[in-house]
Amino acid sequence: MLVGIMIHPRLQPGRWGESAPFFQQLAEEGTDLGIRVVFFSPGMINWRKQQMQGYRWESQSEQWRVVTTGLPHVVYDRFFAYPGMPVAIHACYQGLRKRRIPVFNPPLGNKYSNHCKLMRDPVIAPHLPATQRWQPLKRWWQPLKRWNQVYIKPVNGTKGKGILRLTLRKKRAVLVESAAPPMYRKMSWSQMKMQMPKLLRGRTYIVQQGLQTARWDDKIFDIRVLWQRDRQGEWLVTGAAVRVGANGITCNLHAGATALPLDVVLEDAQIAITTEEIHRLGKQIIMRLNRSTPLLGEVGLDFLIDQNQHLWFIEANSRPGRAIFNSMGDGEGRRCAVRRPLEYACYLAERRKVR
Repeated sequence: MLVGIMIHPRLQPGRWGESAPFFQQLAEEGTDLGIRVVFFSPGMINWRKQQMQGYRWESQSEQWRVVTTGLPHVVYDRFFAYPGMPVAIHACYQGLRKRRIPVFNPPLGNKYSNHCKLMRDPVIAPHLPATQRWQPLKRWWQPLKRWNQVYIKPVNGTKGKGILRLTLRKKRAVLVESAAPPMYRKMSWSQMKMQMPKLLRGRTYIVQQGLQTARWDDKIFDIRVLWQRDRQGEWLVTGAAVRVGANGITCNLHAGATALPLDVVLEDAQIAITTEEIHRLGKQIIMRLNRSTPLLGEVGLDFLIDQNQHLWFIEANSRPGRAIFNSMGDGEGRRCAVRRPLEYACYLAERRKVR
């Protein structure tokens, strides 16, 4: 069986960046499962010849080789979409659909559209912080007055980049903080009107209610739970961790946070919420998202617990990393997290044969 891993055109051997260990391990796990794993970008398919060029890991020489193969049986989508994508990329998705080649783990949608989907579920809604689209400053002032603190997030942002935290101070002064890039500035309302358009750079943002988070070792933390589908197509929790923030603003590992076992921190911080409660809410969220995106294969769910011990769901990520396992030194957990998408690919290929 041939599984194609669709990636961005800029990613090539020698320029994998932080994805290099994941890609190599994915290829090695494929070999162990008897699967040929080939990495390709949308422009590497020749539809007329029904062929695909791509990169394959050769374990004997420990090198990446350029290979030419037939079309894949299943595609694992690790492509990060971006505004203004070339027409060829959209054509690639259309060509795969036309040939009924399953493409699993498509983009989930942006933060705001996901929030709106989940708000329709009466079980999930009480666990969602108030969220709205970014509005011009005059209309946007009301959320800050109501909540005293808000987070402004790019609707399509990742890795904690571009997030601003605004905190209302006396005399309508606002403390503006950012982790990536680092910033700590106190602004008057007139300064805010001048500086915010520059900080937001014309992108689309959401405004989210600030939460007074519980703390561990006097540091904020959030919870990442990795859900994946297995060889039977069933959703399972592969791993869960607490991410302890290093900057007091976000808990993203790319911004310096560290990961610790979930059960350890919940007990040490005397949190009454149990792992079972978190996973029960997580399963409800997964099922709701899966309705609108049937070929989801893995999702990273992020939660917060506030100082009143209320559980909040923050966001879902359909391109989750495996860094929590590295940070905790959990080699077996990482291997399982790498292997499961290939097992799910086997499930999709077998189901395609039956049809």
